[in-house]
Amino acid sequence: MKLYKYFLPVATFFLLILNLVVFGFFGDTVSQIVRFISMGMFFLIFLSPKYFKKSALVIFSAFLVSDFLLINYESTFNQNLILFIRLCAFLLLARLVQPYLKKIRIEIFQATIFGVILILNVLLLHYADETINVGRKPGFLEEILLYGYGLAAIISVSVAFTFYNRYTDNSSVFYLLAVIGLIMSDFTYFIGFFLGFREFYYLDRAFNIMAIGSLLHFVFLFKNSIAKGSYSKEQEIF
Repeated sequence: MKLYKYFLPVATFFLLILNLVVFGFFGDTVSQIVRFISMGMFFLIFLSPKYFKKSALVIFSAFLVSDFLLINYESTFNQNLILFIRLCAFLLLARLVQPYLKKIRIEIFQATIFGVILILNVLLLHYADETINVGRKPGFLEEILLYGYGLAAIISVSVAFTFYNRYTDNSSVFYLLAVIGLIMSDFTYFIGFFLGFREFYYLDRAFNIMAIGSLLHFVFLFKNSIAKGSYSKEQEIF
């Protein structure tokens, strides 16, 4: 238990600083490789007995493969494949906690935060569609993947806020932070890559590392909460 308390926060902080420094000194390609290596280290931590959860294995695997493909994000094929992989990952994230939800009353503060995330996703879809496809007619598959990704992100945020409002414990807090962090990582990466604002890559790296670290912490807490019987499965969702 003591090892857990210190190892994950220290590892997350180290990887955060490493990714920011590498991007600042070495640029895109090297920093993408370091990002993939960082995700690989998180994946190895996840495979340890304290963190491993069978239903989350595909999720962590998806983010690992996605970060590998980001090394050559200029490829249109890779861009579409990454959208598909992250689309599936967000849906699986939502499915992870879905059985433990029920109808709740959402407070104004949570509704406001959710509204901001929703607006960001709508803007992301709008500008992504315009920027990626400027000067050419987009293919049917590209359109489906783009809007499918946006819908999956919105669903995951909705479920994250519902889960948080249902339990309001440490597990739900870190789940919410992980989902929001992953979405903000994608949003800032898009701004950096397609709109040319390289400063946003720093935010992307920070959001990504903190989100994956939060997701690992959530899985640990989630496993313990289920083992203690803290959560009960509900048939009624939302």
